[in-house]
Amino acid sequence: MMEPTTNIDMDAVDAENHLEVEGKTQLINQVLEPQHTLQDLPVRGDAVMEENLKLKSENQVLRQYTENFMSASSVFQTTDTKSKRKYRIEALLFYGIAADLSLYVGQISKVIVPLFVVSLNIYEANVRCRQHS
Repeated sequence: MMEPTTNIDMDAVDAENHLEVEGKTQLINQVLEPQHTLQDLPVRGDAVMEENLKLKSENQVLRQYTENFMSASSVFQTTDTKSKRKYRIEALLFYGIAADLSLYVGQISKVIVPLFVVSLNIYEANVRCRQHS
């Protein structure tokens, strides 16, 4: 014969079910949050690439301006051979390219680092889900 359940037993079962549902909801939200962030990354990547193209264009204009200024200015005119002047201009252009590269790496890191963090968060959330299963 079955024993009748009391209100206290039912309340305990309801509380346990509520905690279980709440825990699962939290885990689902922890998994979904990095996924939404991951979905946002292509948009952020596109914005970074657009900014990079804009900066490259601006740097090209500045490089051309610097080269024209150096060609027209008597300060940069040398009594040495033309090749030394050419190397001086190439050195300035090299530093400009190095600055461009540094800027590009900085822009790319703005996308790669969040992607790594999101991947790590997804991995950790999956591990927690497996532990609770």
